[in-house]
Amino acid sequence: MVRKGIWWILGIALVILLPARVLQMSLLLEEDQGLYRDSGQWGMILIGVSLLVAVVLFIIGRQGHWDTSAYRPKPVPVGGAMGILSGIAIAGQSLYAVVQMIQDENASAVGSQPLLVTLSSLVGIFAGISLMAWGTSLLKSGTLLQDYPLTGLVPPIWGCLHLTVLFTVYTAESDVQQNYYAILPFCLAPLFLLAQSSYFSGTGGVKARKKLYQFGAPLVLIGLTSSVPPLICMAFGLPQDSSLSLPLLLVLLMVSLYAATVMWGLRRGDSRSRVCVHRGIPYHLSGLSIGNDSAVNDTDIPQQQGDE
Repeated sequence: MVRKGIWWILGIALVILLPARVLQMSLLLEEDQGLYRDSGQWGMILIGVSLLVAVVLFIIGRQGHWDTSAYRPKPVPVGGAMGILSGIAIAGQSLYAVVQMIQDENASAVGSQPLLVTLSSLVGIFAGISLMAWGTSLLKSGTLLQDYPLTGLVPPIWGCLHLTVLFTVYTAESDVQQNYYAILPFCLAPLFLLAQSSYFSGTGGVKARKKLYQFGAPLVLIGLTSSVPPLICMAFGLPQDSSLSLPLLLVLLMVSLYAATVMWGLRRGDSRSRVCVHRGIPYHLSGLSIGNDSAVNDTDIPQQQGDE
């Protein structure tokens, strides 16, 4: 029931927050001055609501009864596809940043930290390649991180470096609302990427899967709230106040969708874990796992439909 509660809370919050953000920017933002007609009051309310929901999702993810067995490889097609797209977005944004820096002799496009941006971009290219390889593995067997666990460290390292770039470049030029939507999702992204690498490589122990939901659910909420409304406003020619460039918005969108599809792809194992806990059977003794569908008696699942 806890697992289902996360998806219900996340879905309802997105249904409310995404249109509200679009309406806020399109109706209240003065495009010429970049200021809100209500002095940002409506925006602060939306920030408060999204932050409250993110904290609730984090607490539920921490307290919920998740499948704590070791990861057993299985294909996750949608998650694999989104992993490939996330890798393409990260690599593309990193290449774009390098080109921007080369073309701008004064390095004004990247603030006053050209060396830091260069390092972040180079690591970002390798992080994109790593995610594309991992996504390809998820399409087939999902064994890459078990065979080569160190490859899973590259995306979270890029996330930390890129977060440093955001702190040094954007925070000095943006207001509270812009900083919230630009910085917070990129704080959650490296934590989720590290958690998923720990879980899928088998090095994170029994807590790794729980951390997937702890950081993944808030990332999906804040990431989609930060990326989808500005992209919609850009597509329809409406005013928008995001301090992130189009490539960064696409990166944030892809990584958020990747987190959502990975968690959704693992939901079946959580359901079976709850069945075993309900019956007093230790999950690791039940014969159930993500990749062991035959271990479930056909008569078991209908009895639990009330919880699903």
